[in-house]
Amino acid sequence: FGSTPQDYVLFKPAVEPLQESFSICAWVKKFKSSRYPYRFAYGSSTSPHHDIMISDFGHTFIFNSGFDLASKVTVPLGEWKHTCASWALSSRAFKYYFDGELIGSLETASGKKLPIDGYMVLGNEFDSYGGGFGDSNVF
Repeated sequence: FGSTPQDYVLFKPAVEPLQESFSICAWVKKFKSSRYPYRFAYGSSTSPHHDIMISDFGHTFIFNSGFDLASKVTVPLGEWKHTCASWALSSRAFKYYFDGELIGSLETASGKKLPIDGYMVLGNEFDSYGGGFGDSNVF
């Protein structure tokens, strides 16, 4: 990714298989400092930018709920770090792992499924449905 709001990957995936459970994992190597860098987001028409958001600085959201793990997440410039987030409708558990260690979990609302009409973005987050990217959120 680059350093402007235009440096992102945006697509509309087939989410039906992920409506009831998913895992999002990545090896991350940070090359520059940003104020609020988000590396992954999924937003639907009913919740344009908070269905799922995963940041580089410890703020993570699912279904408009989130937790601040900033005290447990440090991604130094030039070092590889591994992150994983998982969620299952059956357990209602959203879990976040950093370098193989569970550092946070959150219980989601009963019966809440991932909406299927969303956009996925890598390297930024949404300020509106499918767009509205800002300089301060560039990964």
